[in-house]
Amino acid sequence: MTQETSDYKLCIIVGERSAERAPQNERTEMYIPATKDYIGALEKSGLTASDTKTKTLVELKEKSLEALTMYAALCGLASRTLDCEVHGVLCRFVNIPQSADSVPARDQSNPPEDILIVGSAPGVGMNFAQMLETENMVRIHNAKKVVLTGEFIANPSISGEEFLALVQNMMLIASIRQKPSASRYPSLHVSTTHDVADLTKIQQGDTSLLLDLEAIRKEGGKIRRSSRTDDRTELMSPVDLTMRQRVLMEAAEVNIEETLVKLHSYRNQDTGLWRCSRPQNHRNGDANPSSHVDDNKVRCYKCDLEPLDPLRLVMETLNISPDDAATWLLSTK
Repeated sequence: MTQETSDYKLCIIVGERSAERAPQNERTEMYIPATKDYIGALEKSGLTASDTKTKTLVELKEKSLEALTMYAALCGLASRTLDCEVHGVLCRFVNIPQSADSVPARDQSNPPEDILIVGSAPGVGMNFAQMLETENMVRIHNAKKVVLTGEFIANPSISGEEFLALVQNMMLIASIRQKPSASRYPSLHVSTTHDVADLTKIQQGDTSLLLDLEAIRKEGGKIRRSSRTDDRTELMSPVDLTMRQRVLMEAAEVNIEETLVKLHSYRNQDTGLWRCSRPQNHRNGDANPSSHVDDNKVRCYKCDLEPLDPLRLVMETLNISPDDAATWLLSTK
């Protein structure tokens, strides 16, 4: 574990478990295989979106398309582009779309491209070094689809340095294409040998040569949304609670109205409804309050599938882990 990665609380290792790997006491580690069945592997792992609300690192041990596919699915589950470590190098997501947004939009005579191909291979109009030029950032940001190509794509003997470059450029494109709602990932041109003729096929709409990382990210997001509600109808035998569980339960029982006030919400005296603590999710900032409080829980009819207790409300509002939310609630009582 390097100095740079020592402050991550959760490390998701994509690849096979190493017998010689020393355990890291400072953080939680879990292994997920790099496999084509990325959805099945994610569901089997038991990982949830709440787990990734803490500071999370993804370590890509395998330099394969399956590892990159799993990384995109994990980012969808977490609803953000996660930092990752490749070949001993830490790759962080950089939020830079504002640079592209600040440039005047193209006029109607020069609309955004349907498909924009970038890469270092012959026949590509924009190489990696040119992607940060202002005009090219606008093209990348506005294009309906961006395809990342290169002679190393899907090469079984790809070097660690080449795989690192692939991940870095994928993250750079996702950063440039980011919108307020989410990142937008590129597709990969998958071919064991680079053929300029492939680029013509891609421009004509042939998707058989593409690995759509954006579609994979969205599949990971479906797992997050399907796990938002818990089935709490099944009865279980009483068990002794751990100290952590007791703290979480205490935090969940804090007064919901006091919690809303601390989250800068307020109650409409005429309707009795509360302003949502996540106004950024509302077109008008929830100027007409839409959250109902009952039985020490609150539900916004736009944001929530079910009423939230104080612990879950703080988790959703501040985008933090259950433990961090409990600390926030109990330290401000």
